Parts: sequence; C-alpha cells; structure tokens
Amino acid sequence: MIKNILIGAAVILGIAGVFMPVGDTQTTVVERLGAMAGPDLPYKYINIGGVGLYTQSSGLTQATNTVLCAMQSPAGTSTLVSASVQLNSATGTLTSLWLTKSASATNPGTSAANIASSSVTSGAQKSLYAASSTWNAQAYADRQFPPNTFLLAGNEGGGILNMTGSCEAIWHMY
Repeated sequence: MIKNILIGAAVILGIAGVFMPVGDTQTTVVERLGAMAGPDLPYKYINIGGVGLYTQSSGLTQATNTVLCAMQSPAGTSTLVSASVQLNSATGTLTSLWLTKSASATNPGTSAANIASSSVTSGAQKSLYAASSTWNAQAYADRQFPPNTFLLAGNEGGGILNMTGSCEAIWHMY
C-alpha cells in the first residue's frame, strides 16, 4: 500500500515537473516572444508578429565635447523607427544637442546625416526625440541605415562636459 502511494506521488511530481515552468518564468516568456541578447550583440532583438525590432540603449560617455553615445544599427539594412537622448544633469554652458547617422562610432564627419537637433540653454536639462511620425521625406532617407552604421548622439559648443543621461534607439530590419 505505501509502495503504491509513493509510486503515485512520484508520478504526480514527475508530471507536474514536465508541465509546470521551473526556474525563471520571465526568461521563459521573453524567449517565447523572440527576444535575444548576448555579449556579442550590441542590441536586443524582439520579433512581434513577424516584425523584427532591434533596440539599443546606452549611458552617456563622460569627458567628451562631441559624441555622447554611439549605437550601432543591425547587420542588415534597417530603418530607424525612433531615437532619443536624455540629459539628466544640467549643462554648464549653452550647447547644441544632436542625433546623426555616421559611418564612425567616434566622429560624425562632414557627410553625417543630421536626424534631429536642439539647443540647450546653460544650466538646463534636455530631452531630444526623433520619431517616424515627425520626419519629412528627406528625413525618411536619413533614417535608412546601411548595415552596421552608427547613430550618434552628441553635443557641440559646450566644452568638455560630464553630463548624465541615456540614449535609446529602435530599428526595423526588413
């Protein structure tokens, strides 16, 4: 009798172990949505209903007077869906904040495509957003990113700054 009860309990526990999630259930849900990230990928990939979105975020580089952050587009031709840079600490002097497309991660160069820009007054914090709903036809061409191209967020005219904040970007790759 006890032997039958122990065998029955073992069978029930075995069935529960097969059908009940074990471990990190959040990871299980994310994996089912198609998200992936790893040390070799600078971005996260999310597949929602067959639409592949690549997201990336970064903190600001300190002690710089040009590029605050650089985010690399996916390894295929993609369209920038949205981008933003957020300054959480006040600037020391008047500066210009910008988002641009560039072949280099460290220098926008003279042929960079300016996606968005705004001035920042001395002592102010600032958010700069670029979304597909606000762009014109020329800006649409500027949002087309060849494989492994960089989206740079930077400032100009404020000297060397140590601002805090973040950058974010979302690309759609066909």
